[in-house]
Amino acid sequence: MAQMENDRLHDGYQKDTSFFHSNNDNENIHILNGLKEDFNLVSGKNIFPVNVFPPMIQKLVGELETTLNFSPDYTSASILYAVSVSIGNRIQLKVKNSWLEKSNLYMVLVGRTGDVKSHSVSFCLHPLMNLDKQNFDQYLLKKKEYEQLPIEEKSKTTVPVLRQLLLNDFTPEAFVKAHYFNPRGIGLYTDEIAGFFNSFNQYRKGSEEESYLSAWSGKPIIKNRISGEEMRVDNTKVDIIGTMQEAILSSVFHSNKLKNGFIDRLLFVLPHKYVDNRWNDLDLDEKYIEWYSEFIEKSFYIAENSEIVLEFHTEAKEYLYKW
Repeated sequence: MAQMENDRLHDGYQKDTSFFHSNNDNENIHILNGLKEDFNLVSGKNIFPVNVFPPMIQKLVGELETTLNFSPDYTSASILYAVSVSIGNRIQLKVKNSWLEKSNLYMVLVGRTGDVKSHSVSFCLHPLMNLDKQNFDQYLLKKKEYEQLPIEEKSKTTVPVLRQLLLNDFTPEAFVKAHYFNPRGIGLYTDEIAGFFNSFNQYRKGSEEESYLSAWSGKPIIKNRISGEEMRVDNTKVDIIGTMQEAILSSVFHSNKLKNGFIDRLLFVLPHKYVDNRWNDLDLDEKYIEWYSEFIEKSFYIAENSEIVLEFHTEAKEYLYKW
């Protein structure tokens, strides 16, 4: 759910919407101005519904705002992302008999410099990073054991592979390889996501951007290499999150990114108010950190041990259709 902010912000700060304008060409200006109009239509009306979370998560969101100056919008969006990565493609939602949806999220947290956007994301991803560290340690152990096997035993033993949940520094091939080794799904996290978008297609024109468009739709990703090593991921599940400063938004989304539907896959997260980020002596109680870590790990292991298809309650489906 994208978060839109009020026209009149905290402490009388007036939102500067000039970042929606592009000087590239008339078509870009038209599209970006359309995006600006969409934002204004829901300004102050599309505040993140924190009450959808369990009570302890609601409390955590409030405590992070009070103690660490995390915007509730950034925190809530990052929690949704963390849960989506943790469940992967193992938990899906049934819309119709032949229509299942996964929780793919492509998120961009937009704000001013110093809004602790990156810190909000890092905090919420920490439990997943711990799981990745455990997987990495196990991989190194199994790799060492494999390398010590006699040659005849190696031919009968599966080569250990590194299974990751999160990637933050990768090439297109490394992304496909990571998803191939972890078929339940991959989370891509880049601090300054503008660099990620601007690097699209530097290896081969059109291929990388199309791969992410296909992944969002759950379509197969196939990589054929000159070396003869082919990789195919059928049940794709990719989540993306990153941060971006307001001032560079229009310079990043131009040309094909506006024309091929890529921008329509993104959820832009803006704070409905800016949090006072002055330092204070308040600190977050360890119990919230422990509880949140357990919450994400439990979500991961529930999905790891079973495949689940959720169905709408009648009231929920009616609410969705009305929305």
